[in-house]
Amino acid sequence: VRVTFSEAVDPATFTAADVTFTAPDGQRITVGGVAAVAGTNNTQFDLTFAAQTASGRYAVWVGPDVRDVAGNMMNQNGNGVNGETTDRYGGLFVV
Repeated sequence: VRVTFSEAVDPATFTAADVTFTAPDGQRITVGGVAAVAGTNNTQFDLTFAAQTASGRYAVWVGPDVRDVAGNMMNQNGNGVNGETTDRYGGLFVV
């Protein structure tokens, strides 16, 4: 899974511990790694995990303690208060 941020992220603050990934049956999928994509100025990262075979809806949540290069945590809801639970990014996709 590739995630894209609106600005450069400090790669040292974005680890597998910052990601919650679930399978269609609701079971958590272990994220094995987070890697910056070359040439993206640390705005895109690839999440790696074991191959999945179940059909259905997968969910991925990132943050909120991923920080930009100035040290600011995520503010996904745009309310000016960084690092709240509501500042996590959530994405869904179907296989």
